[in-house]
This record gives sequence, C-alpha cells and structure tokens, in this order.
Amino acid sequence: QKNLEIPVGATIRVRVIDRLSSEEAQVGDTFHGTLDEPIEVSDKVLFPKGSDVMGRVTDVHRTGRLSEPGELDLVLVT
Repeated sequence: QKNLEIPVGATIRVRVIDRLSSEEAQVGDTFHGTLDEPIEVSDKVLFPKGSDVMGRVTDVHRTGRLSEPGELDLVLVT
C-alpha cells in the first residue's frame, strides 16, 4: 500500500473545543478540536469529519490599539 501524505500548506478546517483568545493565549498553549470536514488525499479519506485533533499556539498577535483584531497562529500536532 502506498503512503499518502497531506500536502504542506493544506487548509484543514477544525472546530476548536477549548476557549482560545488572543488576549489570554500564550505561545505553547494547547487546544483540542474536531475536524470540521474530512481530510482526503487522492480521493481517499485519511481522517473522517469529527476526528479528534490537538494543536498548539505558535504565535500570538494581541488586539491593536486602533481596534485591530487579535490573531493566533496555530499548528496541529495530532
């Protein structure tokens, strides 16, 4: 059987279960979520919708003084 890989830079839609806020989050914080859509490669479902995932905060951009929205950079680890 051929190994299938998720392409680098692929968009993966995740529904975050834990509360995340750019005001409170710290780099290294972890979060839990579920896949909002299946992950498919070459017409094969690697991970079905609803699969559990865990991620980590890699960068935090706090809300700006002129009402700029905050932003979190996240990476999935499992």
